[in-house]
Amino acid sequence: MTVLFAQFSGYQQFLQDSIPIPGLTLTIPQGANELALVILNVPGSHQVGEAPGGQFNLSVDGVMLPEYAAYDLGRSQGFFPPRVPATLVVAVPMKLKNQTVVAFAQRCIIDKTASLSIII
Repeated sequence: MTVLFAQFSGYQQFLQDSIPIPGLTLTIPQGANELALVILNVPGSHQVGEAPGGQFNLSVDGVMLPEYAAYDLGRSQGFFPPRVPATLVVAVPMKLKNQTVVAFAQRCIIDKTASLSIII
């Protein structure tokens, strides 16, 4: 088993649609007849605006996958909206070439950490 890991630490606002999360890019090595398990973990982010809420996506070689993780808290109660965890897990078929995986966020603030993992 091979594990690839990248981590974002810091503060970033994602006010527009589909902005790459800094540092959360990994490469799936070439392979055949296997799946790579890709995990995007955002243990706590804040929703920006009223609705819709935060959303997280993955792209593989520039193609956005249809799967996503999202939340919508509606109207925020108070100055700081609550932190919300989100995890997105997808199986990506390996190909006879390397594939680049990029994590994206939108309509949220990440102010702690987030990680991207690939298990082969």
